[in-house]
Amino acid sequence: MKLNKLETVFFDEIINAELDVPVHATLKYEGTTFEIIVEPEIAPEGYLRFKYYNAPPYEPEPQVGPDGAIFKELKGIEIFGTHPLLEEAWQKRALVELQLNPSQSPLQPKSNPSLNAKVLYADVGHRGELVLDQNQVIRSTAPLIKAEFTISGFSDFRTPEKQWLSTAGFSETEYEALQSVANKLGDDAELTVTPARHNIALNTGDGWQITLTKDENSDSDVVSHVGSVQKINGDDFTIGELCDVLEGLRYFFAFTIGNYCFPTVIVGYDESRRATWAQVGRFEAGRQHTLNWFHHPGDAKWGRILEQFFPKFWTKWTAHKDEIIAVIDCYVRSTVMRRAGLQQDAVAKSCFGLEILASLVLEKTIQYPDVTAEEIDKVLRCYRILNRQVGPSNAPVSDQLYKNLNLTGDLGANLIVTIRNYVAHPLHKQRTEIRPQYLRYLDSDVLQYTYLHDLSQFYVEYTLLRFCGYNVAHCRQLRENQG
Repeated sequence: MKLNKLETVFFDEIINAELDVPVHATLKYEGTTFEIIVEPEIAPEGYLRFKYYNAPPYEPEPQVGPDGAIFKELKGIEIFGTHPLLEEAWQKRALVELQLNPSQSPLQPKSNPSLNAKVLYADVGHRGELVLDQNQVIRSTAPLIKAEFTISGFSDFRTPEKQWLSTAGFSETEYEALQSVANKLGDDAELTVTPARHNIALNTGDGWQITLTKDENSDSDVVSHVGSVQKINGDDFTIGELCDVLEGLRYFFAFTIGNYCFPTVIVGYDESRRATWAQVGRFEAGRQHTLNWFHHPGDAKWGRILEQFFPKFWTKWTAHKDEIIAVIDCYVRSTVMRRAGLQQDAVAKSCFGLEILASLVLEKTIQYPDVTAEEIDKVLRCYRILNRQVGPSNAPVSDQLYKNLNLTGDLGANLIVTIRNYVAHPLHKQRTEIRPQYLRYLDSDVLQYTYLHDLSQFYVEYTLLRFCGYNVAHCRQLRENQG
């Protein structure tokens, strides 16, 4: 696996080890030291783990038999090369201390940090797997001055105004001077003025700034970005404060692309620019983007939209963190369900998120069985969100389904809530049978659930945007309206 610059810093400067290269290591648990061989690797799921080999065999205390003979007794999987202390650490999910001991270069000696780890699995044959505790390495508890991270699979946004401004400051005289230099270059040499890379600056409004810059040097086919986190006034901050900011950023990313997007590595630096803290995330090839408020045909993915929305999102995040987490989690998980073929459950999950969001707006708890479409409709009308009027011209699938189920009124929210209630409670109220109308007109064509899910997600997206105080220029089209 090819590592980028920051990922290389993590392995070279933080844990002092090389990916996929075995190294001698020392593991300590409950006062016992194990000399083992460890190989850092990226698992197929994309997570960092440390496979260990050559763990010392268990040596039980000698015992005296009835005949006076001295013997050692092995029990269970101890016979097959699993040390009972390592098995205990595995079963208890207890902390162990891991120190990697690579061969040192006399010209560039490095310190070997003590890593807090856990036994992921204690296998037979004197081997197993370890992972970092909380995926973190803490080399120092000194305050941080800056943190950097790298992330793949996030939106390929554009900031053309920044590219233009980065090269617009040259005078005519300066351009002539550059041209003069270019004319003096030899064969195959050239002088190039390269504009700034596409980048955004996300200000929280309470002292933090996150920058995100497209990584033009990435060898991967997946779009990747490098980011930084620091305080605008240059003050230092604690690891805990940084983790709080990163959590909010994670959910902002998730709402932007419709999926969770984890940094591969995050590295924190102290005031001397030494890498003293790091957290490893998920290494993977990329993620599918879903059709949503930021990713849809006919509207460019301008970086300024994210810059304008982020501080508004952050204000609501600090006031309603747990609730916004629940909303975005429903939003993301429902899409995962739909892609997995769980169309009915996807609609219900999305509607749960819409209910939580409507409760925030109305400042009262609304939930099944008390929730009504009128309450959700009240929120949609408050924010002037298009609540699909039933009619062949703008929602042909919803219109026909509405008629087939004998629903009254003209509210799309009513259709979503009704279908969600059916998914949760499919039996007829008076008879122990599935409600026949829904079997005939809804379940007979699963594609209709896809359209219903898209409608519910549409409501979640634009309600959250409006709740944060941000109005996008154009709403995306629904799936059922796209040809």
